[in-house]
Amino acid sequence: MKQQEPYFIPLPSNTELISLQIELDEYITAIAWLNNKNLAVGTAAGTLYFLDIETVKVLHKIKAHNGSVQSISTNNQNLIVTGGKMG
Repeated sequence: MKQQEPYFIPLPSNTELISLQIELDEYITAIAWLNNKNLAVGTAAGTLYFLDIETVKVLHKIKAHNGSVQSISTNNQNLIVTGGKMG
């Protein structure tokens, strides 16, 4: 079975941001770039997903908060910080 290709919305020019459609089992509430190929995605259920955007695959997921992940910040190297809601 062939692996699903990433879906990018067509852009009017190369200077525009790239839009990537990702479906998870939870509502996405925060997103941050980790590097050129990976995103951190926080959800309303408090889960933090690490995604490879080239394959659109979940690399890792952790329970980050009892409530929702409401913000994510990173230094694009080795540090990630999340803010969230308590229970």
